[in-house]
Amino acid sequence: MTNQKINYKPQRLIFVILVIFAILVIPLVKADFPDVSSSHSNFNAINYVQEQEIVKGYDDGTYQPNKRINRAEFTKIIVNATKTNISGSNCFPDLLIM
Repeated sequence: MTNQKINYKPQRLIFVILVIFAILVIPLVKADFPDVSSSHSNFNAINYVQEQEIVKGYDDGTYQPNKRINRAEFTKIIVNATKTNISGSNCFPDLLIM
């Protein structure tokens, strides 16, 4: 048996690392909202707040990232983000509760 020098090209190593990364990491990317593509500028932030159960999206399964939220939705986000348990009745009687 002879000792053979293994000559790895840097491009091959980078390619192997990228393939391993793609196999291990890309399947972990959530795509629960059909209206938020992975190319959306806030994709990572939207996934984060969903994973942290700060937001759940709308009843139809969408996130509607371009929709303005009302103050009741904003309040719910703040309460969920701070993990505060609050009970009470409708504090925004002028808003329709669905």
